[in-house]
Amino acid sequence: MSNSTALRIDGQTIRQDKQTLYFNISDLAAAAGRDTMEIPNWLRGLATVEFIEEWEKKHNPDFNYVEFDIIKRGAGGNSYRLSVSTLEEVGCRSIFARKGRYGGTFASVQLALHFANWMSPKFYLNTLDAYIDNQKRLYGPDAARQRFARELAAEDYELVRQAAQKALPPKSDVLVKRRTMASEMDMINMAMFQITAKEWRKKVMPTNPKDNMRNYATQEELKIIAKLELLNAKYIDHTGDPKVRLELLCQDARKLLKHYFKDKQAMLEYRDMRTRRGW
Repeated sequence: MSNSTALRIDGQTIRQDKQTLYFNISDLAAAAGRDTMEIPNWLRGLATVEFIEEWEKKHNPDFNYVEFDIIKRGAGGNSYRLSVSTLEEVGCRSIFARKGRYGGTFASVQLALHFANWMSPKFYLNTLDAYIDNQKRLYGPDAARQRFARELAAEDYELVRQAAQKALPPKSDVLVKRRTMASEMDMINMAMFQITAKEWRKKVMPTNPKDNMRNYATQEELKIIAKLELLNAKYIDHTGDPKVRLELLCQDARKLLKHYFKDKQAMLEYRDMRTRRGW
């Protein structure tokens, strides 16, 4: 197990799993001056169970809603207990335990930060600072900012998803929901880039089938996308007319571009970059 990506918090090394890049939250507990019994105490809380459920819904395509709903019942009660092994048994991917010399409980970055916050606001801040420093060390300051902006835009996507699905009829099937979300994301793409995802793929022809235009966007563009997603979630609640929302989002995108490129020269350089980029 390599420690090249490990965090350092208050002199304590927080190991990271080489394959999944999950953090060892047993180490996190030790760094906070707690023992590993804090992990099952954290897992039994309703807020933790709901957070795990949302993570699995978003990141685990094989998430078993039915089985998780069964183990979720009673969460937060005095007698409720939830173990890592139980979560693994029902197919959860956000957390796992490993025995042996290099063992411990490993959790995704999001869950590790949730655990740090649960233990102490001060320790949570120290953990966040350590994680940001770690990203800067691994990727450089500019790349770390780019990654953070990309993750921010991805997180705000969830707000749009919830608003869009809330506006659908209750009995809409999965295919309708997927098409709706594709349409909502293309609305953001049109406002920001004046091109849909399908048009972009046809024009650019990326070698990696998983690539999309946001992987090649600038930091400023990703920040604008994150704000547009928040605005779109709000607009969905107020109007169901896609044409009206697209017009509003286009206006917002132009205002935000002026905000990030305040002087004429900066805007000219940005437009020149887009011309050279080809979209």
